Amino acid sequence: MAMRRIFLRKCYGILSISSFHISHSYSSACPSKVKGKVGLNSSNFDKVKSLDDAVNLFNQMVRMKPLPSLVHFSKLFNNMISMKYYTAVLSLFREMQKLGIPIDVFILNIVLNSYCLMRRSDCAFSVLPIYLKSGIPFDVVTFNTLLRGIFAENKVKMQLNCSKNW
Repeated sequence: MAMRRIFLRKCYGILSISSFHISHSYSSACPSKVKGKVGLNSSNFDKVKSLDDAVNLFNQMVRMKPLPSLVHFSKLFNNMISMKYYTAVLSLFREMQKLGIPIDVFILNIVLNSYCLMRRSDCAFSVLPIYLKSGIPFDVVTFNTLLRGIFAENKVKMQLNCSKNW
């Protein structure tokens, strides 16, 4: 039987999951489902239908030896974004950082996208120093995501200068 505690906190109007604590106890009548190395395939991600499923899969992934590739983490995060669990993506990203799991441009762009979809482009800009500290260059997706977030919040006023002499 697995027990899970999820602590929620609110910071600047954003609800986030602050910590995950998992403990497993198996009786002899209920053998462990995990024997040897567990691999990830598309069916693992197809089974994610709720936040609970996503968090469970994330916790399985971080316990794997060796760790799954960042492509798998990206796939999970994108799946969560499609279900509109933006704050959970941010919380799991923070958990990745705490655990020392390496990050790449794709993971960071997903984090930016989560903030922008939450209409928090100001927080999205606060992720840029992580790129710099990690030595990850900004790319076109990074800038387009930030611009899309700014425009979605109507923080940019466009002034058209239309003259008759065109």
